[in-house]
Amino acid sequence: MTIKVLLVDDDEIVLDYLSLFIAAAGYDIVTATNGEAALASMQQDFAQIVMLDISMPGMDGLTLCRAIRRQTYSGYVYIVLHTSKYTDEDILEGLDAGADDYLCKGTSKAQIIRRLNTAQRILSYQHALKNSLERTEQMPKPDAPFCAQLTS
Repeated sequence: MTIKVLLVDDDEIVLDYLSLFIAAAGYDIVTATNGEAALASMQQDFAQIVMLDISMPGMDGLTLCRAIRRQTYSGYVYIVLHTSKYTDEDILEGLDAGADDYLCKGTSKAQIIRRLNTAQRILSYQHALKNSLERTEQMPKPDAPFCAQLTS
């Protein structure tokens, strides 16, 4: 299963930089330059991982993060904040907004890829769990009299 990553940043240079090495690591890349475009993209073409900046004109990254969490998608959305804001207060605010991970701009390419690999592993576990629950729900239910016989 190829994982799609939606990169959201108002800086085209940052989007190009991230797109190149994340795509080289085997991820499908979609980009958006603002929060509104990111939400529209998620509705049209679901991305399992969203990496976004906090500081953007219009809808900022924290508002976008909260908006993604309010939506219903076909699977879990793993959100990574990628920003130049890195005080404890900034990080805690980002995690409280619903982010799963928080990276400062300037984080090495290797660490970004390892974090995305971790996200992919978590998403695959979530997908397997969801499939297992769906199979369990499809299993025939025992008749009530049969269950009563087992308890007596």
